[in-house]
Amino acid sequence: MPKVGKEYFADKKNAIIAAAIRVCESKPAYAVTLRDIAREAKISTGGIYNYFTSIDEIFSEIINMAHDELSFANELKNIFDSDIPPEQIIIESFAAIGRMMDGLHRQFGSLISELAHLYIADDERRKKMEEITRINDGLAVFYRMLENFIDEGVANSYFKTNIPKKQILFMVANMVEGLDDGLGFIKDNAKRFNIEIEKGMEAEKTMMSLAYVVIELLNIENP
Repeated sequence: MPKVGKEYFADKKNAIIAAAIRVCESKPAYAVTLRDIAREAKISTGGIYNYFTSIDEIFSEIINMAHDELSFANELKNIFDSDIPPEQIIIESFAAIGRMMDGLHRQFGSLISELAHLYIADDERRKKMEEITRINDGLAVFYRMLENFIDEGVANSYFKTNIPKKQILFMVANMVEGLDDGLGFIKDNAKRFNIEIEKGMEAEKTMMSLAYVVIELLNIENP
């Protein structure tokens, strides 16, 4: 390959990534091939290897893009470290998770969720992907901060729950990760229950509803 400048190289890589995203809009991620991406990018399949070593490397760049644009760990830390009432900490942190999900779906549709399932199902590919992605660990940060928050509340006697902490965390994790897969159903359910949800805020509104459930389970007595 002729020697080219860094800007040209970066532009070409970005064009291939954009082509991959477009292909995934009309085809499930697990079925997408390098040939599909090359055709969309108007480049030879062999030519892609000048920029990427595999389709997994292309997908990793898409995941990294989502991480860089939608990382929210700092926002969560600021919420949990704030002096606002415990109920408000729960509402605002859950809303932040919802905004992250809504942002992902606005920019990438269901692609990021599809890719997560693709690599969860294949241990070997997952391990390789973990080496080349900046996985958005926001959910792991959220669960850890929520657990510490509950521990602190119990220790200071302003959470009076009779429900084990692990059951609350288990419920939250299942609801959050199920919501990520089921955003497409929210609009239909909102219509069924006559609930107004502004387009693009589906996950945020649903997470706020879950926050009120957690508040009830914690039986908060403000310090």
